[in-house]
Amino acid sequence: MISLDNRLGSVLDIFPSCRLAADIGADHGKLALALVSEGKAEKVIVTDISRDSLRKAETLFAAHNASHLAVFVLGDGMTVLPETPDAVSMCGMGGKTISRILENGIPRIYGAEVILSPHTEIPIVRQTVYRLGYHITSERCVVASGRFYVILSAKPGHETISEEEMELGPCLYRHRDDPVVKDYYLWRAKVLSAGRNETSKEKAGWYFNAL
Repeated sequence: MISLDNRLGSVLDIFPSCRLAADIGADHGKLALALVSEGKAEKVIVTDISRDSLRKAETLFAAHNASHLAVFVLGDGMTVLPETPDAVSMCGMGGKTISRILENGIPRIYGAEVILSPHTEIPIVRQTVYRLGYHITSERCVVASGRFYVILSAKPGHETISEEEMELGPCLYRHRDDPVVKDYYLWRAKVLSAGRNETSKEKAGWYFNAL
């Protein structure tokens, strides 16, 4: 049994059951190992741009006698995947980095469900998802180590949403009565209110109005 924090535990919970998963930027490999050990995936492709991080993941799998359930690939993003997975996770990166990886990789893995947990610039990730012909099917807000994290999953399919929905999150908004979502919206509203430009203040108003 691998121990995951609230953020990665929620990613695992959202992740669909599948034959082949891929964890992009897997770092220590804990999520990837949990995917196969908890039966969410029969096999997982583990990638990272860092050789040291990939070695940590390899060591973790070996310690749990699970090396035969993984393929380890050194490289950047989804372009290094040896085959098309059924579902892909990307966590722990900035929004612009995740967006770049999606831009370069979606043509290669189109059809796979994507589960994303960007550390920053979440609206940019949502915009990229929709621009690439995907739509958001679920969103969850959690707190880990005193910080808010938004986790979203998306599948192929065209859907039109407003600029306000892109900012607030089309699924998060439907659960705005959830105490964690309320706290997150209030935090975002305060951050945006401190901005100097009118666009930030307008977006802050969207969050305040949602509370």
